[in-house]
Amino acid sequence: MSVSSNTPPNGTRWIMAQMNLPQNYGLGRFEIKPLGGVGRTIAISKRIRQVLEALAVGPLYCASTVRLSHYVDILRDDHGVNIETLWFSDNKGPLKTRYGVYVLRDEVRFVGNPNGEAA
Repeated sequence: MSVSSNTPPNGTRWIMAQMNLPQNYGLGRFEIKPLGGVGRTIAISKRIRQVLEALAVGPLYCASTVRLSHYVDILRDDHGVNIETLWFSDNKGPLKTRYGVYVLRDEVRFVGNPNGEAA
């Protein structure tokens, strides 16, 4: 794991409450396509869907009161979504600290709900 002293990507967002996440909870189908790879479809709902949709908008700080890391792990481990953790150092105070930012590396596209609704 390498740690950068640079700043996180522009537009990196804090998710400090449920209201900071997209408000779609129902089961949805998403096409996940690795860069240069073949796409596949996954069906997810609830907080897992909210976190994937938030990552599709842009990078997220790892620290969160809504347990982002748990849902990022599910997306990675159970659904094979490529989410990278970038590490940054913050040496502005007397203590050396580091923090992470989640970045979605796959292309994600909402393809519809199981009841047939298209994107």
